[in-house]
Amino acid sequence: WFGCNLCGHKWWAVILLPVTLAYVFGNPGALMKRVAFVGPFVCILTVAFAWIGAGSSISAKEAIPEPCRSQHVVLPSFSDLFSMGMILELAVVGSYGFWNFAVIVTVPTLRNQMKNPKKTAPAAIIAYFIALVMFLPIMFLGYAGFGNEAPENLVDSMRDSRPMGWWALNRAWETGRLTATGACLALIVTVNMLMTEAIIIPCAVLAVEASFPGVFRRGPRWARKVMRLGIAFFRLVVATQIESFVAMSALVTALFCICNNIIFPIVAFHYCKVKKVGPVRKTIHVLVLLYGVFIMIFGSIAAIQSLSPADEKPGTRLRSDLTPQCRSAFDALNITVR
Repeated sequence: WFGCNLCGHKWWAVILLPVTLAYVFGNPGALMKRVAFVGPFVCILTVAFAWIGAGSSISAKEAIPEPCRSQHVVLPSFSDLFSMGMILELAVVGSYGFWNFAVIVTVPTLRNQMKNPKKTAPAAIIAYFIALVMFLPIMFLGYAGFGNEAPENLVDSMRDSRPMGWWALNRAWETGRLTATGACLALIVTVNMLMTEAIIIPCAVLAVEASFPGVFRRGPRWARKVMRLGIAFFRLVVATQIESFVAMSALVTALFCICNNIIFPIVAFHYCKVKKVGPVRKTIHVLVLLYGVFIMIFGSIAAIQSLSPADEKPGTRLRSDLTPQCRSAFDALNITVR
């Protein structure tokens, strides 16, 4: 990718540009109705390959000398827990985790469209439980193997033929050659993304149109076309220039989702005096509001910092957190890092 030999995923964004153009100008909803049966299989395969990827980190960890392995800390010390670095990390986790709210808020809409609305709550509970059962093994297996060194993208860690002494290098788990299982996970995630964006992209187009109806709905036809092209190419720029999907998602959540779904509703509820509530509910509202303000401020700061990391390729230098024992184990291999 223009001089970056480890950025092949960016070419995928270019290859998928025609699909994005089809989504912004076409009617992907009709296509999704015909291929909806593929969705469960794609979901199952994605989770299965993710389990394999997370589990393979445990066996790969056996090649790491004991002094160089990531320490598993259940709860950091009191001073570390309230340090600025930990606060920013927690804010990013809270921001990214708030994306789950986007799923929860769809329940009332689904309830109105169901033949038997009373089945909405039980169906939602079962769906959340299934998702929990799918994701918990990935979390536990990944933490057992990676520890605190897990890469942001699980696919990047599914590698073999790593260089000698890889465990002492920066972004160590991303060194080596991508395995066949990792390539399969990358492929199935791409298919999953294509099916998901068939819904997300048209919604974005409709939201922009509704925000400026005088321009895009009642205005000239070329304005609608330019807007759709702008969305497609803006997505391409984000996919090729933003390195961290998690940080970008956290930034969007901290700046917009928190305001729209926490701060504005609570402030409007009490400002308009919609309903008289007791002290317990007021206290809960205050706590939720403070949480929203915390995520909005610190989540935005941490996400912006993560969006501009140093451009370091995996395996180009020694890790800065090596213990003396780990450094000695690496020096014993008599390797020169280039």
